[in-house]
Amino acid sequence: MTPDLAMKLRTEFVQGIEIESGERQYLPIVELATKYNVAQTTLFRLSQKENWRDQKEQFKVQLQEKMDEETAKQMAVESRKFDSKSVKVANQLMEIVHGKVYKNLKALELDSKTDNPSQILSLANTAVAAQRLAKLAFGESTDSININGSIQQTEAFTEVLELLDTVAEQRTKGNDKPIH
Repeated sequence: MTPDLAMKLRTEFVQGIEIESGERQYLPIVELATKYNVAQTTLFRLSQKENWRDQKEQFKVQLQEKMDEETAKQMAVESRKFDSKSVKVANQLMEIVHGKVYKNLKALELDSKTDNPSQILSLANTAVAAQRLAKLAFGESTDSININGSIQQTEAFTEVLELLDTVAEQRTKGNDKPIH
């Protein structure tokens, strides 16, 4: 057996061959001996002398590690894309909330119709959800948002209700026009 053939047999035994499906096929010594018309005993001795079985196991472990590393890189790229989209959605939600709050403040200044309190509470909840979404996308903790968000929502809701009560009171004192 030539050194080139011995190297070819070793490589095919240790690394296998990639088949059409993308999987690796590892032929046993007996099949390699038949495929390359080499005496089985000669091939068995050579494989034992050079520890082909250990080399094969080491190759499989290294191949799996490489595949895992590539998968992790792909997942990291996808995760960054997803986080970027999440931040964009959070920003868009905050813009919508900002616009609605601004319109309500202007309506209050002009003594015209505003959103009802439950709609304003819904806007506050949307703002908290958008903040939570953005913080998660940035890898920040959202635990304090739950506590602070609940307190802030309650305080904000109370302030809005008080403001609406004040507007309603002023309207009823000033004239008989309906509030809504």
